Amino acid sequence: MRVAILGAGFAGLSVAYFLIHYKKGAVSIDLYDPEPIGGGVSGLSSGLLHTYPGREARSSWRAEYCLKDTHRLITVASQGVDQSVIISKGILRPALTELQQTAFKACSEKHSDTEWWDQKRCVDEVPGLYLPEQSGGLYIKDGLTIDVQTYLQGLWQSLAKFGVQHHQSAMIKKSDLERYDQVLVAMGPTSKNIPSLENLPLTPIKGQILELEWPEGAVPPKMSLISNKHLVMSRDQKRCIVGATFERDFDSTQADQEKAASEILPNITSFFPALEKAKILDCRAGFRAGTQSHLPLVGQASEKLYFFTGLGSKGLLYHAWVGKRMARAMISKSIAHLPSDIRYTLSF
Repeated sequence: MRVAILGAGFAGLSVAYFLIHYKKGAVSIDLYDPEPIGGGVSGLSSGLLHTYPGREARSSWRAEYCLKDTHRLITVASQGVDQSVIISKGILRPALTELQQTAFKACSEKHSDTEWWDQKRCVDEVPGLYLPEQSGGLYIKDGLTIDVQTYLQGLWQSLAKFGVQHHQSAMIKKSDLERYDQVLVAMGPTSKNIPSLENLPLTPIKGQILELEWPEGAVPPKMSLISNKHLVMSRDQKRCIVGATFERDFDSTQADQEKAASEILPNITSFFPALEKAKILDCRAGFRAGTQSHLPLVGQASEKLYFFTGLGSKGLLYHAWVGKRMARAMISKSIAHLPSDIRYTLSF
C-alpha cells in the first residue's frame, strides 16, 4: 500500500503514525509539505492540552477519547527524540469576569479533574498573578503544556524509522497523485486548493502570537495560564509566548506586530501586570482552518482521495483520535470509520 499525505502538521503526522501502526509497517508513506517539519501552522500552536476550552470551560467534543490518543502520541514523540516533550503540568484559567467565575465554578463542581481555586490560592500558586479578591480560577489538574516543535520532531523521527519520506514541496498535480493507492489531504485551509475540495466549508483564520522576554525579577509561573488569551513559558524560563489573535478579516498574510500587541497585551497584563514593559522578541502569524461547528472536517472526495482538515485551535487535542479513525478508513476503504458528526460528504 503506497500512501501520499499532503501536509506534515498535526493531522498528517498522526494519520501517518496510525497507518504504520495498523499495517505493522507494511505501508509506504510519502509526506509532502512546503515547510520543514514544525514549520507550518501546527508548529505555532501554544501546546496547551486540556479539555475545557472557551469562555465557559465546557468539556470538548469526544474529550476522553481524544485526550487518551494524544497522550499516546506524546509518548511516541518523547521516545522519538529521547526526551520528554512536556514543558509543564497543570493549567490555571484565571476568572476575569463574573460570567467566567460562574462557569468555572460550575465546571469544577461537575468534573473531578478540575478544581476551583479562590483568589488567595491562585496568587499563592502563581506569584505575580493579579485577580480581584472575590475572583479565582479554574485549575485543570491534567492539563499539559507541550513543546510543540519537539513533539512534531519526535513524531517525525518515529515515522522516519519506518521509512516514511518527507518531501519539502507541495504536490497537487493529478499526474503525481496517480502514483499512489491512497492520498490524504491534510493542508489546513489550503486543502481547498485541491480542485475536488474547493467547496469544503472552511474559513481561514489568522492567528498571531508574540514572544516576550521574561522580565528580570518576575517569578516565572510554574504552569500555563489561560483567560481569553494565554501565557506559556519557554523551557528555559527566559521567554514566554502570549496569544493569540483570532482574525477572520485580514488584509495581509504577514505578521503585524502592532495589531497583535494591541489585541493581546492588554488582556495578558490585566492578570499578569509584570509583562506590561516586557520586550517583544518576535511576532509570528499562521492560518488555521475554521469550521462552523468548530469541529474537524473529514471525508472522502474520490475512490482514493481523503481529507482531514478544520482542526482550528484544538489541533493538539483532536488530531490523534481523528487521525486514528482516518487511518482505519483509508486501510478499509470505508468512511464508516469516520465519526458521522464530523464527516462531510462529497459526491464522486
